[in-house]
Amino acid sequence: MANKGKEFTFPRNVTKSYEVFRGFTLLQLFMALPGALIGIVIVILPPNGFYPTIIKIWVPVILVVLTLVKISRKPVKARPNITASKYDATVRQFKQMQKLYYLKPKERRSVDASQDS
Repeated sequence: MANKGKEFTFPRNVTKSYEVFRGFTLLQLFMALPGALIGIVIVILPPNGFYPTIIKIWVPVILVVLTLVKISRKPVKARPNITASKYDATVRQFKQMQKLYYLKPKERRSVDASQDS
């Protein structure tokens, strides 16, 4: 075996972001904050009976859970470091780019010298 020198391998799931809680970065948790604030406002508003309170508690929970599911979704299975927001931004940017279309050139008839005589 020939000595190639040092080889550096990086895991596929390396990201530059710092995870604060269970795979969520601080920015992603701030994205769930509006749903939580809306939920708190809904819980505080009257009526305060038993059944309305149960409904008012479930609406914010569903809002926050749906937000966290959207944030934590990994669209590319082989690349766990790509988040849904990065993927969606890349797709949006690609759709806005100018596309180049190449047409197949027309076939030209070959002119033989024997046909002219």
